Amino acid sequence: MNKSDFPIFNNNPDLVYLDNSATTQKPQVVIDSIVDFYQNYNSNVHRGIHKLAETATIEFENARGNIAQFVGAKPEEIIFTSGTTESMNILAQILFEHFKDSKGKKTILLSEMEHHSNTLPWMMLAGNLGWNIEYVKLTEEYELNLESLYDAIKKNDVSILSLTHMSNVLGTINNLDAIFSKVKSISPDIFCIGDGAQYVPHHKIDLSNSKSIDFYAFSGHKMMGPTGIGVLYGKKNLLEKLNPSKVGGGMISTVKRNSFTTAELPEKFEAGTPNIAGAIGLSKAVDYLKRQDTLEIEKHMSELTRFTLDELRNIKELTLYGPPVFEKRGPVFSFSIEGIHPHDIAQILDQDNIAIRAGHHCCQILHRETLKIPASARASLYIYNDIENVKRLSNSIKKLITQFKR
Repeated sequence: MNKSDFPIFNNNPDLVYLDNSATTQKPQVVIDSIVDFYQNYNSNVHRGIHKLAETATIEFENARGNIAQFVGAKPEEIIFTSGTTESMNILAQILFEHFKDSKGKKTILLSEMEHHSNTLPWMMLAGNLGWNIEYVKLTEEYELNLESLYDAIKKNDVSILSLTHMSNVLGTINNLDAIFSKVKSISPDIFCIGDGAQYVPHHKIDLSNSKSIDFYAFSGHKMMGPTGIGVLYGKKNLLEKLNPSKVGGGMISTVKRNSFTTAELPEKFEAGTPNIAGAIGLSKAVDYLKRQDTLEIEKHMSELTRFTLDELRNIKELTLYGPPVFEKRGPVFSFSIEGIHPHDIAQILDQDNIAIRAGHHCCQILHRETLKIPASARASLYIYNDIENVKRLSNSIKKLITQFKR
């Protein structure tokens, strides 16, 4: 990986960008692929028989196949969406259609570390169906309390379990394969759903090898792809049985005066004109990731995570949230400093050209009920960051602490 592949760093040579959990920077090849589409073969996909439409369709479906291969899925199991948020909303709407005639008060099980994108759609579903929502608590080391999770499965009539693969606040990595496998052994009919927005950019996943993950969502812009493109993965046998949440052009086979039949997968769930340029751009981001030495990248990120953990823990005025062992977390570091508001921290660091995030990071339940704070500052790293970036972060934090002590 060459940092010069990313024009933002060429245009901002002093920038230390540590807001990667919010969105990542884009390599030139991704930007070029989007420009190439609009300049050279811009057309709508499917059904068109002129050359532009055929080229656009081929590139769009090649992108689907490439992204499917990257996460170990079949192309027909990859539904393009605008991102993880829309993926979860679409899935909640699909499952509403599936469960709307069911009887009894069932439970949706989440955890206290979930992003709002993985809580609010389920709140709406629970409200519409008259169901309950339960939240799995965390341990003192900011991991899922698995005993409490499995107990909740045994004691409640749980129909949906939706968990983040990696927390965007704590960096906690949840072993979804192991958790969902255990859950399925207790209650085989539960829909097990993974939020992979933070996990997929950092780790290899093979969805075809997982018998327990029913649905999985991730976003392109968090893995060097464009904004406005994401994926909802669903097992083929489930997608074939479930009804679409949106209807219109592109997702039908036949339409009569009072009825219609849907197209085959995945078009069945893709009504309207898709984000063609976004899919092509995401595919180029996948190509860029595939060209990297996987072992070298994993080693680099592991060393960087360990170094950052040690560096921040050595600042005695700083409270760091997340697992204390670097092997159990991703490169996401949320922290607070007593007497200094997170927004002030972010603003002062910005004066040193260091970009971090401040706020509740779309995790109000986690901040308010578990961390007992209104907000935190967050530094999140990606493959183009290095130890010098972390040293600059650490030095700037120490400097601002000194300034506030005066």
